[in-house]
Amino acid sequence: RDAKEAKAGLSARVMTDLTRHIPGATLAGVARLVTNERIARNQANLMTTLNELSKPTIARMQGPAYGGGIGLIAACDIAVATYDALFALTEVKLALQAYPEYGAAYNLSGLIYAALGNMAQADASFTRALQINPRDGDTMQNYGWVLCQNKRYAEAEAQFQQALSQPNYRGAARTLRAMGLCQARDNRLADAEASLMRSYQIDPSSAETAYTLADVQYRRGEFERARFYVDRVNKSPDQSNAQTLWLGARIEYKLGNRPLAFGLGDQLRKRYPQ
Repeated sequence: RDAKEAKAGLSARVMTDLTRHIPGATLAGVARLVTNERIARNQANLMTTLNELSKPTIARMQGPAYGGGIGLIAACDIAVATYDALFALTEVKLALQAYPEYGAAYNLSGLIYAALGNMAQADASFTRALQINPRDGDTMQNYGWVLCQNKRYAEAEAQFQQALSQPNYRGAARTLRAMGLCQARDNRLADAEASLMRSYQIDPSSAETAYTLADVQYRRGEFERARFYVDRVNKSPDQSNAQTLWLGARIEYKLGNRPLAFGLGDQLRKRYPQ
């Protein structure tokens, strides 16, 4: 449902009252989660959907957020908590007590520990997950992105490349986009452009990939090429946002098209007056 809402023009998604709706977000729900594979898989799918949404997701927390709640928080872009919010990894720890060789639980705990800033535990969790499932491309993707966010670029790229080399891996477009973003952060703009082009060729409908590719091309001085990709986003009101309009305005300015640049600036001010 969230993916459909995002395509329909949703500007942001706010997750609230996690303990009421999420199995494993309270102690009473933990037992059901660790013994019911269907519930566990549904929750994992929900986290994946949140993680891949192109629109911002915000977790608003008040009170306890255990296990499953923590996982959803980690999947969101922004977390806002009241002073009395409580956090615990109960669900994941109990899952591993029940099934010590459950690689998906180590994958999830790696994401959670990384979100909490504990990279030593995150590294250990991802490493164990890959020892159990050495061909799990999703774990490689997740670990690579965590490493990238911590500026461990060479290690991140190694994980991305391993994920892409897995037979029948279905997340190639996502992984190539993440690798391109990581390369751009490392100022390897030529490599970033190549990775993002491959991602775009696989999934040309991704506004995030088109915007990121245009941004990299802008940084490389390839203004005409950058215009092509950002225009594809800005022509769709459901996909354009403040970032894409601002990038489009800067590109037109560099190309000497002042009226188009000012027109995009006017759109930006009208849609985002703040």
